[in-house]
Amino acid sequence: MSNIYFNELVGHLKAGVNTHGHPFRYAVLGTTGLHNEPQLRTVVLREVSDKFVFRIFTDSRSNKIKQLVKNNQVSLLFYHAEEMLQATINGKAKIITDPEVIQSYWSGIGPNAQKDYTTDKAPGSEIKNAQSISYLTDHHHFSIIYVTTSSMQYLKLNRKQHLKIQFTKVDANWQGTLLVP
Repeated sequence: MSNIYFNELVGHLKAGVNTHGHPFRYAVLGTTGLHNEPQLRTVVLREVSDKFVFRIFTDSRSNKIKQLVKNNQVSLLFYHAEEMLQATINGKAKIITDPEVIQSYWSGIGPNAQKDYTTDKAPGSEIKNAQSISYLTDHHHFSIIYVTTSSMQYLKLNRKQHLKIQFTKVDANWQGTLLVP
């Protein structure tokens, strides 16, 4: 039975990357702050590999990079309001530093999106007004994060009865365990 729900979950995750407007395009990334406080922010899902490695982009000066250096355990939370489906992905993040890999993705990003990684000040820096942001022309702070999945949780909300399944990788296969919602 859990295979049906696993396949549904996989379908939504893949659609988040490939289908314009799909709710799983955006996820909430949870990290541990430098003082052990939880930190949450919305990220854009860029890829889900067949082995459930998630790819997201960020500015290399962002707080999440510093947090991931200290503790690479993360969660990604997805929610599909129409289907009342919540997916939680737990795993380990890896910051990609290979200049060739970074350049290969950087060259595929449009100029408007590239602008997000060329501000003269780091994300979260204080500014006087939105028009005071300056942009670099000679380099960028584009970075890539891969999240390798260790477990996934499927929660389908339903007035009659909620359904919660924990998926854990056992050897090369994903095994589902029903949980009390």
